[in-house]
Amino acid sequence: MGPVVARALLITLAALLFVGAFYYRQNHLGAFLCRETPEVCTLDRLMWIDRFFAEAPGDIRNQRFSDITQHAAVVWVLVLVWMWAMQEGMKVWTKVSLLFFAVLLNSGVNELVRILFPRPRPYVLHNLEVSGFLPGDYTSFFSGHTSFVAVLMAVATFQLKSNSLGKTWLRSHAWVAFLLISLTAYNRVLGGQHYMTDVLFAFVAGMWVAWLSVRIERKFVSL
Repeated sequence: MGPVVARALLITLAALLFVGAFYYRQNHLGAFLCRETPEVCTLDRLMWIDRFFAEAPGDIRNQRFSDITQHAAVVWVLVLVWMWAMQEGMKVWTKVSLLFFAVLLNSGVNELVRILFPRPRPYVLHNLEVSGFLPGDYTSFFSGHTSFVAVLMAVATFQLKSNSLGKTWLRSHAWVAFLLISLTAYNRVLGGQHYMTDVLFAFVAGMWVAWLSVRIERKFVSL
């Protein structure tokens, strides 16, 4: 199996995982925990760290800012891809394919975890009269925004370490990664979309998926 076919197959499998899990969650999950047992959907049943940050209902401005930081992560990686393309030409596609694979695998893992562990978002607890009717209301665990930025930054870090752009780019990337991951997680919590444990686990999950993606690609493409 050639490297092009191997990488295309990996991306296809990761995309199928994501689409399948997303479709199942949207159409067959129907947990609606807070509608059936509202007594369990109260702030006093949360861990102390989650309860401390979930006492406010959330601000739409923080939600929008988390979208901005997520998009900023994509823009930053596109800048890196452009720099790699200036050095390597068409060989840059190998780096792009790994990024695509890691992002899709992370999305698939995220959806699977949400199916296995449906958790009401903070805004549901603050307004049970009008919230908690949709599958998306139970996708708090874990934060897709935070894990997306984390996996993207982690894979780019690995690629920078094995590339000749130099230590200046690597140091700059480390600061950008720290800033974007932190701001995304912070604003997802303040926006009432996630609990603190959601974004902390999302960071760990993003790092793990990035490591797993690199390992899988190395092993699979070398077959």
